[in-house]
Amino acid sequence: MRPNEILAALMLKERRSAEIARKFNVSKTMINRVIYGHSTSRRIQEEIADILEKPVSEIWPERAA
Repeated sequence: MRPNEILAALMLKERRSAEIARKFNVSKTMINRVIYGHSTSRRIQEEIADILEKPVSEIWPERAA
């Protein structure tokens, strides 16, 4: 998925990057870095995948941590 698709899908699920950031005690910037593929974090990828009800490999086929 492209980053904008991930963000749109999160919005449809009424979830925001800030909420995920608070859960993992990281910055919103870190969440966005993972979404945009600039950083990897297995736990953040898994959380986003759980929210979107998709496997990590479908969301980040080339970058799954």
